[in-house]
Amino acid sequence: MKNLLHALLGILLVAVLLLLGVFGVMRMRADDPSGVVALATGCAGLLAFLVYLGLPESEARARRRLTVREPLPEQTSSTTVSAEYPYPPSAVWALIRPAEAALYFGDGDVIEASKVPGTPDGPGEQQRFVYRNGFVSVIEVVSEIPEHSAVTQRIEPPGDASFRTTYLLEPTAGGCRFTMETVVKAPFAVNPGPVQEFGASFLVRVGEALGTIEPPRADADV
Repeated sequence: MKNLLHALLGILLVAVLLLLGVFGVMRMRADDPSGVVALATGCAGLLAFLVYLGLPESEARARRRLTVREPLPEQTSSTTVSAEYPYPPSAVWALIRPAEAALYFGDGDVIEASKVPGTPDGPGEQQRFVYRNGFVSVIEVVSEIPEHSAVTQRIEPPGDASFRTTYLLEPTAGGCRFTMETVVKAPFAVNPGPVQEFGASFLVRVGEALGTIEPPRADADV
């Protein structure tokens, strides 16, 4: 009801200002100097009214710009896959450690994989991957214990989500156990399905590659 009343008053005011402008034009045609005053008053009134109509929207835009967005709660998704192979940790490590391993054990989308020149071996090392769709990512080795474990984190492209993967090799009576754990943190819900599927297929391909290597003999270390 209040908004309707304001609209009616606005219409009435515009009508009065228009009539005042018309009156001014008529008086000017009759060579009456007062016509100039009437026309100027009508035009000035209309201009002021239009400016007044625009003020609320301008204030609203200013408030939106000044509004500080509260950070969204962080969501964490963790996936773990593991497999056992009849090979020592050193054999598995030799396969998965180089950046080029992504060309053979990934999902087939990586077309280029290499160590970033100028980065050290081990912690601080960066590896760059180029995908078929043009996407480029870079990971950094956060920590490493050769033939035992490594932790990597994606550093490019920058974004709201962070990806950290831990690779763990544990000796077993028949060879070793290889475990991959990936933790994704983001200000939105993360679907762990694709990450789980990628990890599982990665372990299968590693197993297939190991199958081309002659298993160590039980009496090898005598």
